[in-house]
Amino acid sequence: MLKEFKPQDPAPLDKTQISRFFQKGDFHNGVQQCKKANYSLIDFQSDIEAGIHKLSLSRRTSEALSFIYKYKFPTKHDIKELLLIAFNTGDYHGFLKNAHRLEFYEGLEEKISHAIKVLYEKGQTHDANGWQRKFQELKSRK
Repeated sequence: MLKEFKPQDPAPLDKTQISRFFQKGDFHNGVQQCKKANYSLIDFQSDIEAGIHKLSLSRRTSEALSFIYKYKFPTKHDIKELLLIAFNTGDYHGFLKNAHRLEFYEGLEEKISHAIKVLYEKGQTHDANGWQRKFQELKSRK
């Protein structure tokens, strides 16, 4: 008789286990487990908010902003504040990427210019030129 060697999919995690992923700021695994267990992200609103807060304290704000953008997640956190945290921690690429994709320009003009200037100073001319062009387009749309 032949034995079945195909690995079995593990059972979905329960809500408490999934909550822990979000509370730790491990959004990737949290989302994966949500999908597996057929939960909605809104079911974990407070846990996700706690994870966003944890990531902002851990200088990993860009991860939280990417999650907010990718899943159109309605958060109580101020997006502009999260962007400023990314800027102040020196995560200029994350700051520029998320400011652009979330279409934040007004009120951040000086910070955006400074971040682009830093990229030029670091010799990252190609990236700096790209961001300058993208923000010019964003500015002209507004």
